[in-house]
Amino acid sequence: MRSPAFFVFNKDHLMKKKWLLSGLIVFFLIFSALNTTFVSAQTQTEAPLFTFVQVSDLHIINGKSTKKIEKAIENINLLDPLPKFIVATGDLINGESPKESIELYKELFSALKCPIYSVLGNHDPRPYFRKIPADYNYSFDVLPYHFVVLDDVSSGSNGVKFPEYTIEWLEKHMGSVNKKTPIILFAHASIFRKGAYPDTMTSDVHNYGPILEILKPFNVIAWFAGHGHANSQAEKDGVVYYATGSLSDNRANSNCQSGYRIVKVFKDRVETIFVSVK
Repeated sequence: MRSPAFFVFNKDHLMKKKWLLSGLIVFFLIFSALNTTFVSAQTQTEAPLFTFVQVSDLHIINGKSTKKIEKAIENINLLDPLPKFIVATGDLINGESPKESIELYKELFSALKCPIYSVLGNHDPRPYFRKIPADYNYSFDVLPYHFVVLDDVSSGSNGVKFPEYTIEWLEKHMGSVNKKTPIILFAHASIFRKGAYPDTMTSDVHNYGPILEILKPFNVIAWFAGHGHANSQAEKDGVVYYATGSLSDNRANSNCQSGYRIVKVFKDRVETIFVSVK
């Protein structure tokens, strides 16, 4: 028969194990709570400052279907948080029935719950584009960002080009912009686009040199364009160049469905997602 002392020893031993296990559980719970708080704080720190949406190459024709555009507007109005604005990067209409088509463009996007900024495209007759109303070159702010819209659709020997008045306007305008201010630019044709003209150039715009020279001292974060009816992302000298496919019932894309791009804006970068619309 075993001695009582043996059983007393075992009881003490088991109690120590029990207390040790309880301590470990309490430690794990406290660590998990602290870690969750840290992750939550980190997530809050990484939350975007705001969002915006890019649509492009709508090619609206009065009397023809606009169902995809209407569906996109409906979806955008349901986004939470609501975008600060939408930018339509050119080819708003298709050149046919321009007066009626530009009025249809205005009517469709009047349903938005946020402002829209328009960019001139090569299919947009200039006299009717000015009835939106919109200037060919202009800027606006959503602090701390500065946004610049540029006209780059004058006829050129390869694709399109920046007209002289755009280059002059940008040089004058940037004289009033703080060099530390984060900047995002919009144009119709892309500055750099993968597979744009693989045998001759990497861009839809063949005279972008003077523009980039003016912008060199500034804190440019990204460019957004359309024109090529394809999604593309390229990076050069720390700047990201996005080309976005069309949102149109009348024109197709080469590497994606019709859709729009949601852009999350952070203090030093952007993140985007392309949303298809069927």
